[in-house]
Amino acid sequence: MLKKLAKLRCSDYRAISSALVMLPVCAVSLKLKGYNRTRRQFQSGRKRPSSLPRTRQLQIAKRAARAVNIASNHGFYRANCLKRSLVLNRWLHKRGIQAEIKLGVDLFEGDLAAHAWVEHQGTILNDHRNIGRRFKTMTPDLPDDWETHF
Repeated sequence: MLKKLAKLRCSDYRAISSALVMLPVCAVSLKLKGYNRTRRQFQSGRKRPSSLPRTRQLQIAKRAARAVNIASNHGFYRANCLKRSLVLNRWLHKRGIQAEIKLGVDLFEGDLAAHAWVEHQGTILNDHRNIGRRFKTMTPDLPDDWETHF
């Protein structure tokens, strides 16, 4: 565990700290405002698109996804895929890095399964690279009670 911590950069610790705060904030917002309003609020204050090269943006996006997952898995609040994706998308958006939340559904053994993930330049950031094959993607605008299915 200490070896893994030693490999983290200062920017990783800042992203983890931000996610530790934003994950429960996101959960409260979803409860009070619903999915659509939370998503719009988390995407407000748009910055100019990043001038970094696309390869550098992808590196930053992948590190941010890892930071959000670390915060969710080891922090005081365990977030589901929707909350992790909203927080990651917000973090990237605030830095001018284009990303898109993908929502998908699948019928698994007779039960409806729903999942959320974030893509940047066609690369899945916070999940397995083939998760999009399992779930049929949907429009990002959904009924406000949709998060209860994640």
